[in-house]
Amino acid sequence: MTLPDAASLERTDAVCRKIDAILAATPEVQSYNTIAGFSILSYSSATYSGFYFVSLKNWSERPGAKHTVDAVIARINGQLAGQVNEAIAFGFPPPAIPGLGASGGFSMWIQDRSGADVPFLAKNLNAFIAAARKRPSCSASPRTALFMPRRGAILCATCCRHHATGHDSERRPHWA
Repeated sequence: MTLPDAASLERTDAVCRKIDAILAATPEVQSYNTIAGFSILSYSSATYSGFYFVSLKNWSERPGAKHTVDAVIARINGQLAGQVNEAIAFGFPPPAIPGLGASGGFSMWIQDRSGADVPFLAKNLNAFIAAARKRPSCSASPRTALFMPRRGAILCATCCRHHATGHDSERRPHWA
């Protein structure tokens, strides 16, 4: 959840208490932990942000379509939208594979260890991105390539679901 920029931690805590009440009244919720003063979406400390880890009861204790994780999140999101006017607050499930969500993707470094120049490295980064775009296992094309001025390092932030890295001694990329 996020309050307006520069909102105090006291204001954030007050909104957290409202969210606590919503979660405590939700029968499918087993437990929850509140972290105020940190944004899980931007990985930054901010007095106007907070997040929750919510554990639901076992599936056997919440049978039926009205008690699935999606149904519970939708119901809680409706309550948050209607009862928490001071902040933007919403719930979402964790990724099925930790660190590889539907929106976050992953970041990786492609590094030339042969001592070649930056244009060589850029050429191989572009070859990697072109190969990734052809793979059916990628849900989206790589979005960002940030060239670093240091020799031998390029950060490639992608949404790709599959990757290959490395060079052999003949300077041929393994992914081509």
